[in-house]
Amino acid sequence: MATAPDSPFPAADVASASRSPSRPQTTGSPPTEASPDPTRQALGSANPANRPSRPQCDETITFHARCCRIPTVSIDDDVVQTIQDAARETLMRERFGLLESSEGRMGADAVDELGNRYELKSATRSGVTTGRDLGMHTLQRYRTRYWIICRGTNLRRAGFVVEECRFLSPSMLEGWFQQIERRLQSDLDLLERVLSIIRRRGFAEAEIERLSYLVHRGYTLNNPKIPWHYVETHGIRIEGDPKAHLRRLVSEHPLLPDPS
Repeated sequence: MATAPDSPFPAADVASASRSPSRPQTTGSPPTEASPDPTRQALGSANPANRPSRPQCDETITFHARCCRIPTVSIDDDVVQTIQDAARETLMRERFGLLESSEGRMGADAVDELGNRYELKSATRSGVTTGRDLGMHTLQRYRTRYWIICRGTNLRRAGFVVEECRFLSPSMLEGWFQQIERRLQSDLDLLERVLSIIRRRGFAEAEIERLSYLVHRGYTLNNPKIPWHYVETHGIRIEGDPKAHLRRLVSEHPLLPDPS
């Protein structure tokens, strides 16, 4: 194609522009075939100016990510905690040569060969969890069992790794038991005041018993924690052979007869 002498554009550049009107050509770029879509890169183009726009790349990546996304399964925190507690109890029973109790959920966590009952607790932080719906009846059970409380760390592969364990007899925990009793007693005192009033008002005995039952079901505490500082200062650290040391401590701190 001929170019006028006074034209500012060389004939070669005009020819190139006619072949690819949607993309500017730069020096050194190999010729490419025209693309019908100006936002898409023609095959074989080495010119950075001809590469596809970043939003298009992001859209393509997002599409594939949606296709490959793995659905997640939501597990209730209480279920996870129950699984962890069961695994730790098994670990502690093996460590101290104890047997699994057959008393059910409300019973002891373990028993020894002499029939002594045990509460097995573990902690990774500053407080030791106890249980939900803790009331006066719970404290009565707690006073008939030995307690073994282990502190440790949760590792991804190894699981719960024990750092130290403490032995506590019911008498060693009596200070904490009394703190919980004081928190519960205020609600029970309020109940007695209400019951005395409604008796004077002529309420039926069945209604009074029903109200008393409902309050006793709802006045409990939800998982009060035993501070680790209390465990350290009142408990005895189990050292050496854990099975032998535990049995020596049991012989030195006999349980009181079960009042029930």
